[in-house]
Amino acid sequence: MCASHTGSHDLIEISLIDSIGSVMANGQSVRENFTYTRESISSYMNALSDDGILSITVWNGLIPPRNVPKILTTVIATLQDLGFTDISRHLFAFDLHRSTATILVKKSPFLTDETDLLVKFVTSRAFDLVYYDGMPPVPSDPKSIMAVYRIFSPMRSVPQKTPRSSNPATFIIT
Repeated sequence: MCASHTGSHDLIEISLIDSIGSVMANGQSVRENFTYTRESISSYMNALSDDGILSITVWNGLIPPRNVPKILTTVIATLQDLGFTDISRHLFAFDLHRSTATILVKKSPFLTDETDLLVKFVTSRAFDLVYYDGMPPVPSDPKSIMAVYRIFSPMRSVPQKTPRSSNPATFIIT
């Protein structure tokens, strides 16, 4: 979106513009990218029609996850800067573990029936819901959070050491 755009848009879509190789290798720091700055998000939001949606899809393979939380934080800060109230009603996010994540930002609040349709669509295609207004609480205790990471961890297949025997030079791999 260039700064000289005219008119308003029902949809602005930013999809997978970074290569997966640079994301996985932390290549974002190799070159500057202004696509996800507060200024850019503000420009996208100002270019939307009253019911328009900004859709941002990014690679989501980093462990621990950090690019999606960072973009969500930037979007929230931008909406605050623009004077949005009840920001939670303007966001919907979903992902496919270690693949992609999509953040939808609606200029007007998502209506209940729109959210219900999105939830149905996302879950019917085996995506995971990340956030929407009214989403049931997710367990926040550390044990539950770590259980999810253990399920999907690439380290699951690595043999674990068992406690050492009385001979300090030996250990058993199970």
